Amino acid sequence: MGIVGDLFGIFLGLWKYPNYNLVNYFLLYLITYPLAGFCMLYTFLIFQKLLKLTIKKTKPNKSVVFSFLIIGFLLFLVSVIFKTLFSFFLFASLIFVVLSVRDILMIKKNNYSYLSEIVQNKRTYFILFFTTAYLHAIIHEFPNVFAKEWIYFNFPLMNLTLFSIPISVLFFSWLVLIIGPHAIYRKRTHI
Repeated sequence: MGIVGDLFGIFLGLWKYPNYNLVNYFLLYLITYPLAGFCMLYTFLIFQKLLKLTIKKTKPNKSVVFSFLIIGFLLFLVSVIFKTLFSFFLFASLIFVVLSVRDILMIKKNNYSYLSEIVQNKRTYFILFFTTAYLHAIIHEFPNVFAKEWIYFNFPLMNLTLFSIPISVLFFSWLVLIIGPHAIYRKRTHI
């Protein structure tokens, strides 16, 4: 989700890297994002071990997957209706739709659903996603408050901040970044 999400966020004007050139983008997408994904995944797994939380294997629930797909399409409609928040809701709708379509294909191929697993283990995932995402959000975003390597635009609640970081970035963006690496890991460990 990191690389695709980043490119989509730049395209929609949610953020930019004001001083980047081609070499910087090459390093960002081929080295930094993959390594950061592994780092977030291993942080998730360490918290899971330390907190002794287990994720129960579950049967796929197609209604859960289709609910996420419907939420994605509703977010898309909201993005069209409320053009002031267009980019943010379009970004959110893309995430829901991509995860839903991926799950539909996974159910057909392997009888496994990542979204169903999240919903049926919601307490465990809530604790693990939030602790991992917010630890990494503070570690990565706080230095950027001073460095300004990337700058955010068009996020809702941009003026509402915690440690000078927009709340919407902390409470949305970093949760999305852990989902990509973790979904790949769960697919590999489930099969």
